[in-house]
Amino acid sequence: MKLSLDVKLTPAQVAEAFADLDDEQQTRFFVEVARIASTWEPGTAPQWRLVSRHLRDCPCSTDDARELVRDLAHALGGES
Repeated sequence: MKLSLDVKLTPAQVAEAFADLDDEQQTRFFVEVARIASTWEPGTAPQWRLVSRHLRDCPCSTDDARELVRDLAHALGGES
């Protein structure tokens, strides 16, 4: 017998769980997101552009959120 449970998490719940992970686990989270997104049609670039624009332009976004993404991108460029 296969049992399935559909649980909807809020962005706050996902963020809290992510924040509780160590750096290796957080990296694996991004790897898994990239793996899942690679299955989307026609690809992931349009979605990431939408997220970027939302972070940049939406009143729901914050300076802290934008700085977090900038820090990740900067470190990926080879500087820590």
